[in-house]
Amino acid sequence: MALKELYVRVNLKTKSQKFFRCGVQFTREWKLLTEVADVTAKRLREEQMLEVSVERPADYVEPVVAAPAAPAAPVDPVAPTDPALRAAAIKEAIGKMDVANVDLWTATGMPKLPAIVALTGFEVTQAERDAVWNEIKV
Repeated sequence: MALKELYVRVNLKTKSQKFFRCGVQFTREWKLLTEVADVTAKRLREEQMLEVSVERPADYVEPVVAAPAAPAAPVDPVAPTDPALRAAAIKEAIGKMDVANVDLWTATGMPKLPAIVALTGFEVTQAERDAVWNEIKV
């Protein structure tokens, strides 16, 4: 079984903005998949909702990563304790996140906690993220 590298995106001829296949969410932007098994590559190529290329597309844009992959950013031991200051820092971090980078967002569209932690420098609870997110969405 040879592993392949594929570039995949939602077919621009469709009206869909997002599409899930083989456990991966695709958008209208090219996504690079590495170490793709033959059976998965075949399934992706056969999917009419997707465009697949083994060659790097001319309009491929390298993804911008807001948070370092590993190791995680050090967490500040002196994090703000005032709930208003914490909420403001979380809101600012979310505002800095690249909305086009699907790796920073959940499938439901919420910002992922590790991305927020990397930008704030302190641990953030799911409840804190949810409260700030509900303010932003309104």
